[in-house]
Amino acid sequence: VGGIQRTIIDEDSPTGIYFSEEEDYSVGDKSLLAVTGGKINQNLFGGVGLRFIEERLYKYRATAVSMDTGVLYRLTPGLNLSLVVKNMGTGLKFVRKKEHIPVVITSGGSLKLLEDKLIISLEGNCPLDNKPLLKAGAEMTFWDIISMRLGYKYRWGGNPYMGEDDRLTDFLGMSAGAGFHFYKYYFDYAFVPFGDLGYVHYFSISGKFK
Repeated sequence: VGGIQRTIIDEDSPTGIYFSEEEDYSVGDKSLLAVTGGKINQNLFGGVGLRFIEERLYKYRATAVSMDTGVLYRLTPGLNLSLVVKNMGTGLKFVRKKEHIPVVITSGGSLKLLEDKLIISLEGNCPLDNKPLLKAGAEMTFWDIISMRLGYKYRWGGNPYMGEDDRLTDFLGMSAGAGFHFYKYYFDYAFVPFGDLGYVHYFSISGKFK
């Protein structure tokens, strides 16, 4: 992003604090990710990802390298358990102070019922610099064509809310969606309340090609 006006504070101004305008500056982020994964044995799968991060602010530049790793264990044909550790690596340093990338430990599981037509999932996120986050979701598929989805997330201590519309507090943390599968193509929709941003709608189209 460019064309941002830079201002500085001049506390020595005879009229008091004065904000003077300087030249424009730009900010930007770059991230490059390489991943690999595979089957370890009949019921155990694993993967690892290596990420390069670059952030720019005005004339300063900071870089970091981080790694994600995870495993998935198939306990039964319909029950999977997983463990993921994200953002292990170096920190970002612009001038003097180095900011560490927050490490997140995630554990979850999914259960398939009713001949795989119903999927129930539960996930717990534990950021080392924040409160734990619990997520739950369910998906029901009808006639192998239409899928209905419902989800909820809750941060330990209560879901944060900074808006003024009290109507949104009843739905904050909830999400809902639907999917339509036709041949090799998938059409998905999700509805998520986002505080003062109101109700956010997501649409996606994907396909499989060989």
